[in-house]
Amino acid sequence: MAKSLRLREGETLLIAGSTHSGEEEILLRLFKDLKKTNPHLILALAPRHLDRMEEIERILKKESVPWTRKTWLSMDQERDQERSSGEGKERPHVVLLDTMGELMNLYSLGTLVFIGGTLVPVGGHNPIEPLFFKKCVLFGPHMFHFLEISRHLIQAGGAIQVEGKEDLAFHVKRLLSDEGARKEIGERGYQFLQRHRGATERMFEEIRPFLAQLRIAECGLGNGK
Repeated sequence: MAKSLRLREGETLLIAGSTHSGEEEILLRLFKDLKKTNPHLILALAPRHLDRMEEIERILKKESVPWTRKTWLSMDQERDQERSSGEGKERPHVVLLDTMGELMNLYSLGTLVFIGGTLVPVGGHNPIEPLFFKKCVLFGPHMFHFLEISRHLIQAGGAIQVEGKEDLAFHVKRLLSDEGARKEIGERGYQFLQRHRGATERMFEEIRPFLAQLRIAECGLGNGK
């Protein structure tokens, strides 16, 4: 995965997984601010619905952020430069994950992981996957679809819940400059996962039918746009 993203030595990867409308603008403005003091920072944006790619690309162009799609990175260098929105030979700062089934592998490369659908009232997404890789996880105030899991995870010190965009900016800036704090949160999250692995799996089994219905409803809304 690292090779497919063309990550270079010393680069830091901020991952925003399963994002929804209204979150990309917040994350991109935060990212632009972070780049001023973290020039080697790369943002991986993984929207929940791939049919929003063009919408997100318009936002990227509006914010004047050099970007590329993950699939374009697998093409030859000349085609990358043609399709990237950056001018000249500027390296893309943002990678859009435009493939299915790769988000968990992507989490293994992250320095920080933000769980989408939580800065807007969507209800959040699975916060467990990044914990397998001992990643420092953050999510917003709207985590009601995973309320019990997120509550216990926060109590264990294995994740950070932010109140909104200003709080997110504060914690991301702090954690990017504090490797020890990142590792401690990631380790606590991993230990939480190991202690409650059976219970977590049972909890997911209980809510799986609800999540399936939710996905169907989301697809229906998406098709209606």
